[in-house]
Amino acid sequence: MTGGGANGICLLDLGNTRYKWVARHRLESDAPLKRRYAGQDAAAALCRDVLAGSDCRHWLVASVRSALFNRELERRFLEAGGESIRFVAIPDEPPFGLAYRDSDRFGIDRYLNLLAARSAYPLPAIVIDAGTAVTADALDSQGDHVGGMIFPGLALLRRALGQGTDLVGAEADATVRSPLGASTEACVAAGIHHGFAGALLTMVDSLGQVLGRRATIVVTGGDADEVAAALRDHRPIVDTRLLFTGMTRT
Repeated sequence: MTGGGANGICLLDLGNTRYKWVARHRLESDAPLKRRYAGQDAAAALCRDVLAGSDCRHWLVASVRSALFNRELERRFLEAGGESIRFVAIPDEPPFGLAYRDSDRFGIDRYLNLLAARSAYPLPAIVIDAGTAVTADALDSQGDHVGGMIFPGLALLRRALGQGTDLVGAEADATVRSPLGASTEACVAAGIHHGFAGALLTMVDSLGQVLGRRATIVVTGGDADEVAAALRDHRPIVDTRLLFTGMTRT
């Protein structure tokens, strides 16, 4: 990302594990940049990353981080010469129905994904965001949210098995070459791979039954390719810019 354009606007997505950003005027042409949070003084490191080599002095931010982290980021940004920062929030009267009784409990990332998907793709639709956690949300034929599901992402599954056992130890990133492993590491990799795929298929089938007809499957997030491979018979659409597109419509 070489610049922020005439208005110097940067779109910034603060996830649980990584942050991603792109200049608004380059959204259609540039892949968003991404980094893992620094171990210490993460807000300061983030500011250095995003401000370096660009004129993005206005930030539009979607954050699932804590209020404390967000306040620290805002302070660091303004100290570094940033001009304005706005954290996106779900409006009191959203432009589509939300199944949640309390919209404050609905993740801003999920909201922005749905905001973009309902106008960009045929309805009904199931939107899957595969990151630290996997979220799946269903939009009916009118574009209203009718509910969703959340379960652990691949990294969490690997970590849980490694931390929850003494001897399995989970070299779970091993390549899956067969449905059956011939070593503990291969068994772990195969089990997570096929268990993850099976969970996705069951989830999509269940949401499809609620919608009552075949739905468009839209996949985004860091593990989007793995999800798309598992759901290949459903012909999923991979859109890694979905959340940022939603940000442009707030």
